[in-house]
Amino acid sequence: MPTLLNMRLATTPITYARRCIFGMRLDIVLRGGLVIDGTGAPPFRGDVGISGGSIAAIGDLSGVPAERVVDVRGMVVCPGFIDIHNHSDISIFAVPTADNYVLQGVTTIVTGNCGLSPAPVTRENREFIRDSFRPYSAEITIGWRGFGEYLERLEALDKGVNVAPLVGHGTVRAAVMGLSDQRPGEDEMREMKRLVDEAMAAGAFGLSTGLVYVPGVFAATEEVAELARVSAERGGIYATHVRDEGEGLLDALAEAVAVARSSGAPLQVSHLKASGRANWGRVSAALALLEDLASRGFDVSADAYPYTAGATYLAALLPPWAREGGPREMARRLRDPGVVERLRRELAAPGTTW
Repeated sequence: MPTLLNMRLATTPITYARRCIFGMRLDIVLRGGLVIDGTGAPPFRGDVGISGGSIAAIGDLSGVPAERVVDVRGMVVCPGFIDIHNHSDISIFAVPTADNYVLQGVTTIVTGNCGLSPAPVTRENREFIRDSFRPYSAEITIGWRGFGEYLERLEALDKGVNVAPLVGHGTVRAAVMGLSDQRPGEDEMREMKRLVDEAMAAGAFGLSTGLVYVPGVFAATEEVAELARVSAERGGIYATHVRDEGEGLLDALAEAVAVARSSGAPLQVSHLKASGRANWGRVSAALALLEDLASRGFDVSADAYPYTAGATYLAALLPPWAREGGPREMARRLRDPGVVERLRRELAAPGTTW
């Protein structure tokens, strides 16, 4: 079994050695590996030349001088992997080298998923951000307010990976409306759109939602579509943890499709799955929904993990009314025997889904 050796693709076009290597002096040559170049072409034995931190040539570089030659025979040389669904928004500050990703060949992570990003920060959502990121990082220091300030802190790190952050709908909603189960008024909607636009202008790659979590669970489709449109106008995507991944999966995907069609934003369905053995047969219909959208000219894709398990907040099992106001309010409600009895009835009801 060949060892895997990843390479970061340059943002400039790759010049293949057989075309133009005359007069070239390379910094590094990776010699004799099995090259998978990321284009879909078949793997081939060859060399990879690096100059100035970018890939400069691929092919037979035996006649090209280099400062350093690394023998990679028996290894696979390929572009670095992109972790499309990541929650290292704050933990990256604790371990900027991101060894856990680099050692797996990951060179780019997409953060800000499931409606949760560490910015923008207001008095209304600071506690929400701390509570939400605590499972992902023991060390939480929030020293920024706007999304641009967060990106400046991120840019200053000597990171081991590239980071492509999304702005979270839940963070934006909490910044304006707290964790309440309400529809936004005109002024609140205007402010949420302003915050998304500000984040996109600063460098966010798109908008994400987590529609099973507070406060995203309280948002109507129209609210999400309006904010996704702001992302699309800035060239951003719409990535969504859909509202239901079990019995209501198809309705939840139909909502995601409706948002994409209304906003024009490229759609990324996060960790696509049919949760629960009884729902596994729904995957074919789920994929058909996405394929139909793609056939109509929309940019749509999904990511998935290859195992039948998952992890999330235990509170996600409770109905939205029980979670309104956040963890502290939820804990207060759960001390009421009447609330506990109501929850028992609702959770035991056939076909229960939020």
